[in-house]
Amino acid sequence: MTPPPAAVILTGQGTLTALCALFESIWETAKPFGEVTRRSESGLTDTESTALRLLADGFTGEDIAKRLGVSHRTARRVATGLMERLGARSRFEAGVGAVRQGWLD
Repeated sequence: MTPPPAAVILTGQGTLTALCALFESIWETAKPFGEVTRRSESGLTDTESTALRLLADGFTGEDIAKRLGVSHRTARRVATGLMERLGARSRFEAGVGAVRQGWLD
């Protein structure tokens, strides 16, 4: 037996705001369907490697996002992920750690 069609009517902004935030959060971590993530010998993806070079060259998060063709949030997430992997609390520490790991020349 098929249930009858139904609808939900939202009258307050709270639920819609929460749903929009949930969508944005999921969208920021999404990858294109069928995309294969490839890692180099260093264990970095192409995106991580490019972001790391741009960070080392002093580019801002917004500039890195433009160069990578991603949102500012995604660029920030990539940079944060690199810093976490390196155990760095600042961009400077990340640069030092990346050189030590052989990720930067």
